[in-house]
Amino acid sequence: MNNATPTTKRNWYNPVLLFVAGLGGLLYGVDVVGAVPYWEAPSGLTAGGLSMIVAAVLLGSVISTLFAGMLSDLLGRKPVMILRGLLFTAGIPMIAPARG
Repeated sequence: MNNATPTTKRNWYNPVLLFVAGLGGLLYGVDVVGAVPYWEAPSGLTAGGLSMIVAAVLLGSVISTLFAGMLSDLLGRKPVMILRGLLFTAGIPMIAPARG
């Protein structure tokens, strides 16, 4: 017989969830910083201009995260994930022909 209560069964869930979310944020930051040299060379931007671009990208991710949270509350998590996947897939043909 299992004597574990539902709360003790899920004690592992929150730390794992926090770790995965933190790792996702870390990888996003590494991705943005890794793209900076590719923005710098062709654009001729100064350090201030590049920092404004990085700040705008990060601000856009914060705003889109808040919007996605409200949309998930309104429509549900699964439909929003399906919509995100469809939008991502629809964006691929727009990005693929880009040069440089």
